[in-house]
Amino acid sequence: MIKIDMLENYKIFDDEKLENIKLTDKQGHCNTTYILFTSQCKYIIKKITGHIYVSKNHEFLVQSITHHKSISAKALLFDNKNSLLIQEYIEGVHKFELSNKDIKNLAFLLNKLHRIKIKTKIFDIYKYFHSVNKDKKLKIALKDLKNYKQDLVLCHNDLNPKNILFENKIKILDWEYACINDRYFDLANICIEFKLSKRQERNLMNCYFKNKMPNYKKLHTFKILYKYVCYTWQKNIKGLICQE
Repeated sequence: MIKIDMLENYKIFDDEKLENIKLTDKQGHCNTTYILFTSQCKYIIKKITGHIYVSKNHEFLVQSITHHKSISAKALLFDNKNSLLIQEYIEGVHKFELSNKDIKNLAFLLNKLHRIKIKTKIFDIYKYFHSVNKDKKLKIALKDLKNYKQDLVLCHNDLNPKNILFENKIKILDWEYACINDRYFDLANICIEFKLSKRQERNLMNCYFKNKMPNYKKLHTFKILYKYVCYTWQKNIKGLICQE
């Protein structure tokens, strides 16, 4: 449990009075999250508790980069010794159904994210499923995946509705699983998590790729693989495996 007196020595709070701290309604698998109330504003405090296959300061680094592109909240401080990440608090709402405008704006934001150049870990989906008992559908999807050229970019990899805030601008939260992956993983992620119809999927893909032709067969394969990744997460079989 984080207490206010533990935070008073951080210089970022020198000009503020720390008033109250409480757990947020949403809690992740790899961290415990708090809202800190001060005399001037609010902050998000994340205590990293779970084991993920990236370095502890990875989320701070990626979030700092994505904030400069107006994609995420500003990461203010990472205390490696105490595994604490402090970031700005941003207002917004979580949506579980998307309008055509939401889909267009989200496609634009994903495109901006995927254009960021960063040297970081790579998600190896074949290695991920290496030790998982594979049924026929998963085996076919992994075999089909070999037919498509890899298109590696910086991906978020966990774009569920609770990790996306909609307000005047869309902001993406919780970057602990971000790494290099095929862009179709994030696109499939959106399709599954928001239960997009076929028409909405076409809207997403056309807005994302603009004048390029989307590969819907590849999207279908990644939708299957994403569901299996989610299954292993939910069963706590493993976290996201990344490699150099």
